[in-house]
Amino acid sequence: MEKLKKSFHHLIIGANSFLSRTITIKLLESNLSVEGVYNRNTDKLIEGVKYYQTNELKTLKDVYDSVFIISAFIPEHICNDTNEKLYETNVAVTERIVRQFPSAKIVLASSVSVYGNQDKIMDEFSPSLIPGAYGLSKLWAEQVVRNAGSFAIVRISSMYGKGMKLSTFLPKVINQAIQQNKITLWGEGCRRQNYISVVSVADYMIAASTSDINSTFLAVNSQSFSNKEIAEIVADIYRSEIIFSGEDNSTSFYYNNQYTLNKLGVIKHKSIKKDIEDLIKWIKKMS
Repeated sequence: MEKLKKSFHHLIIGANSFLSRTITIKLLESNLSVEGVYNRNTDKLIEGVKYYQTNELKTLKDVYDSVFIISAFIPEHICNDTNEKLYETNVAVTERIVRQFPSAKIVLASSVSVYGNQDKIMDEFSPSLIPGAYGLSKLWAEQVVRNAGSFAIVRISSMYGKGMKLSTFLPKVINQAIQQNKITLWGEGCRRQNYISVVSVADYMIAASTSDINSTFLAVNSQSFSNKEIAEIVADIYRSEIIFSGEDNSTSFYYNNQYTLNKLGVIKHKSIKKDIEDLIKWIKKMS
């Protein structure tokens, strides 16, 4: 990974997320200047960092070397105003930021959802194939960011770590083991997903912010894991039973980010078992 430029002054849009918090900590550890913009919640903000509320964003000057766009609307349920919220948060806000900070490098936290459901190995240049509404909104945001003078787009796979939502697969499996001493998987647990720690994603985002090229990068793990493999790691810790039920016809996901590694440098990943052990400790504290 490239060395951070000590003169850099960073702004993080969507500062109250577990990814933003991790990025902020890493920048502060490198003695870099960082400020943040948050919407409503403040539980993940860091003491001593200067923050602005969303309604103050328009008052900020174009004085930042890089602007991270982390904020996004990710719908958990489809409702009447879903598409409107997707456009306003993921596209319109991005466009306003690009226009407001023409001198900054714009670093967009995008998603592998832009590819749609493709059961093949995808890389930075793979075409999009019928993505859902959220994927389309991120694809649109990427196009907006490409209008910036300096930009980086980082597509992120399934991100996990302290502060993550507890409604996703990894925390659900852990909670089943803790509460029921058994884990239920659909089908035979063969579906594969690409999990990447929030620490590694932060490394990719920061490396992209200091890169001299305008490009699209992939923040993914070096391999994808089946639901059964993940469950076995958790079950081994708790001596839990794994139960298989019904069918699972969900798409498996595989990625190759060699281009990203060549351009940004190799990002070191901890073993997923060690990360899951750390995640379990955090979830138990939250219980």
